[in-house]
Amino acid sequence: MTYSESQIHAGNADNLEAATSVVFNFECYRRGSGWPLAMAVNAVMIGLGYSRVFTNDAGMTGPVHQVSSQYRKLKEG
Repeated sequence: MTYSESQIHAGNADNLEAATSVVFNFECYRRGSGWPLAMAVNAVMIGLGYSRVFTNDAGMTGPVHQVSSQYRKLKEG
């Protein structure tokens, strides 16, 4: 599994000047099916208050399956 974290300007939220979105991108790789790992990541991220933006079945590369997901959470202040 690989991941990256970034912060992007999200505009004004509730009249606060400095609102950003924290964005996590995950790439889950697994022999056979990547879905069990992707669903475990999903449960943790939702539990931490992130919203899933998308999940994509990227398919197989030989025996390894890849599932890509992105999560966001608004950070105010």
